[in-house]
Amino acid sequence: GKRSLKDKIAAIDIGNSSICLALFAGDELLSTYTTPTQNPEEAAKCLQTLDKENNLSCIAVASVVPEARDAVTAAFDHERVYNVNPKNQSLIKNIYETLGADRLANCIAARRIYTKTAPAAAILDFGTATTLTAVSADGTFLGGLITLGLMRTLSSLSTSTAQLPKTRISRDLLEAAVLGPAFDTESAILNGTLLAHLGLVHNWLLTVKKELPEGTVTIVTGGLSSILGPLISRDYDVIVDQMLTLKGIKLAAEEAVV
Repeated sequence: GKRSLKDKIAAIDIGNSSICLALFAGDELLSTYTTPTQNPEEAAKCLQTLDKENNLSCIAVASVVPEARDAVTAAFDHERVYNVNPKNQSLIKNIYETLGADRLANCIAARRIYTKTAPAAAILDFGTATTLTAVSADGTFLGGLITLGLMRTLSSLSTSTAQLPKTRISRDLLEAAVLGPAFDTESAILNGTLLAHLGLVHNWLLTVKKELPEGTVTIVTGGLSSILGPLISRDYDVIVDQMLTLKGIKLAAEEAVV
């Protein structure tokens, strides 16, 4: 049968840069933990501790890095591990086989949580890649867009050019960026790339909203959502939900008949 809402589920989002882990009891998010993807052993240790303390009913995983997924879940029986993928869920239809598990989880959470009063949702996810994924209230995948993420764009700019400085980009720098013409090279790179990324989002939304039904809700998630969300919200009504992917992973596991 389906899982009880009292069951404790660990949801794990294994991305290209970070592994994010969350402990849920029903709809309540109890705790979160993040480690770099190149260090899956740390996430595995954390998961084993969570299991000892909480007697997890399920370890639900969405991964775009198969080796890291195997390292994190190696200590657990296959019966307790649920992998989010297009083939083992029925919440989202009309999807293609190579759709990333994180984007699928975003669709599941957006549909379940945010389309009760909206006909569809467009999800902007700011991670290693920047993605847009659209889903209707009845669970139909409506397409999407993918490009290089903001941090990778900034780092590739400094590594691909001989004379531009190797700017160490941090979240603090991004948060402090003044969006306008700059009078030193590092600020020009930072402001230019950040404004370009916002322009990209603006153009994506202009283009996509023509195809999506009136009243579609826009959700912002991913590692940089706390920085980019407020900037996008100057021009668009957006909901910032940093935990969207983890919520979707948990919801997928609850819906799966096990």
